[in-house]
Amino acid sequence: IKLHLVFGSLVNFIRERNFEVPTFSVLAAIINQARDEYENQIQKQMGELLTDELQVLLSDFFEQYLPENQTPTRRNSPFRLTKLRTNPELMKVKIIRENIGDFRYLKKSYEKLFPVFKQLDFSQNFIEELALQVMRSRSAQIKRLKNRNLYLLCFVQYQYFHLSDILTQTFVNAVEQNINLCE
Repeated sequence: IKLHLVFGSLVNFIRERNFEVPTFSVLAAIINQARDEYENQIQKQMGELLTDELQVLLSDFFEQYLPENQTPTRRNSPFRLTKLRTNPELMKVKIIRENIGDFRYLKKSYEKLFPVFKQLDFSQNFIEELALQVMRSRSAQIKRLKNRNLYLLCFVQYQYFHLSDILTQTFVNAVEQNINLCE
């Protein structure tokens, strides 16, 4: 939730109705209280919807990422979440394979979490905002959040569709390249 936009809208609403505009701290307290109540309501819903299996699925994003058939070579291998945040749009076979592997993982996660997405029914803007916060933050910061499952849910949904778009565009580019080679 973009608090500065909420604040601006609230001030405009108050001015339009010729009310006395309270101080910044009063308005900030009202906004923060409303946000906290909304997040608590979401947390309660998620507590009811997320089974133990789904919570384990979400916690797996904080496990070390290892490509298939590889053993850990060092202790500081990146979290799976770190790996899934960046998906380049390059036409190199290695990159395409990595993107497909990431997509398969996200697809399995998305399909298992779909009933939760359907029940929560977040707006696209809300999902995108939280997912982008995950992408801008370090994995360890996300891991420490009390509502990290909310952020991870939004990330899975956003990144699943984003990576799907990347792979679709890669396919279109490959087809166009082959058509141009044939001409």
